[in-house]
Amino acid sequence: MQEFISYIRESCLWLHHILIEYHIIYLDLWSIIHFFSGVIVFSGLSALKVKRRWMWLLIGISLFEVVEMTLLIALLNMFEPEVTADIVVDLVMGMLGGYFVYTIFEKSKLPMKWKKYLVKVLTAFIASWYWTGYYGYTMNVSFLNTEDLNLFMFINLIIFGIIIIDFHKFLKKYIQRVGLRITLVYMLFYFVLLLVHFISDQLFNIRDIQHEYWSFIFSFIKVNISMLGMYVLYPIILIQLNKWFEQLLVRVINYSTNMKNIYLDQIGNERIE
Repeated sequence: MQEFISYIRESCLWLHHILIEYHIIYLDLWSIIHFFSGVIVFSGLSALKVKRRWMWLLIGISLFEVVEMTLLIALLNMFEPEVTADIVVDLVMGMLGGYFVYTIFEKSKLPMKWKKYLVKVLTAFIASWYWTGYYGYTMNVSFLNTEDLNLFMFINLIIFGIIIIDFHKFLKKYIQRVGLRITLVYMLFYFVLLLVHFISDQLFNIRDIQHEYWSFIFSFIKVNISMLGMYVLYPIILIQLNKWFEQLLVRVINYSTNMKNIYLDQIGNERIE
């Protein structure tokens, strides 16, 4: 148990990187996690057609803060201690995540295709965010390095993720067999992987120097257990996450439409009376 707690603690240290600290304003990389937590929780409440969503969102993120401070930090020492300003900002960011869903996906008049495009970008963002922060790239070219979260790899993986999701959507229009679609996606994934590694390593001499690697593929693709897991799981995680988030999007929009219809019916009945 202690080994698992230590693993979680070490894996999350990068999230404590401070972005802004000014009086009562305290933003770190955890703040972005809380924002997306608000996005997902509020979307889930909408999908489940829960009334008083804002109240339950506030209760949910408040309870998590209590559990985090008492159990995960004070008792288990799983995360670094938080300052008061950090706790307040976490609550605000969670509520802003809900407001983002409410404003962009419910109330805005953006076409559905643009909302799905935004979902796709958010999917690639989240997947790249977790992997880049967890792995902790340090490149041999100093200007490509940023503290705790390597923005060079982060942005590249977002673009790569969007390409993978778009390619799967394209195949879905013409190929019904799921296994064949996934196989073709992995073929593209590995082809681009080989191409990017060849260009970065062989032509520009850019490589990660933070980790040890126990094997090489074609002499320039480095492999360790973490990278092997990424190579195997990353495409399917992207596809499945995007599928789930699009389903949430449809349910959020349906919730908003149903609530609007109920409101209009009530107005109509009041006028008749």
